[in-house]
Amino acid sequence: MIPSAVALPMAELTFLKGVFGRQAKLAELFSTSTASVSRWFKKEDAPDPENAERIMGVAYIVYRLSNLVEPEVVSAWLHGVNDHLGHQKPIDLIRQGRLTDVINALDEFEAGGFA
Repeated sequence: MIPSAVALPMAELTFLKGVFGRQAKLAELFSTSTASVSRWFKKEDAPDPENAERIMGVAYIVYRLSNLVEPEVVSAWLHGVNDHLGHQKPIDLIRQGRLTDVINALDEFEAGGFA
């Protein structure tokens, strides 16, 4: 069992699992094993601080996107090449921990940029 002082972002994990569908997709997104993600959901372990921050950031990004576009467009935006990111994919930058860059691109998209 994880210590009670550890903040486990369960609501965000559950939200992301609903969006991405499988724990394996979350494991890939957060560069960890499916077994680790499974332990997070069972509350047997907690993500390291870097992944906990990434979980919160990705949930924020996906939530904002979900309020702008249809669900299938969320995935397309995350996996598509983005002009605001120097022709990189938001999902790749998320995996690298570059959430601020992705949030900035999302700000541009929301403001009317279509990259």
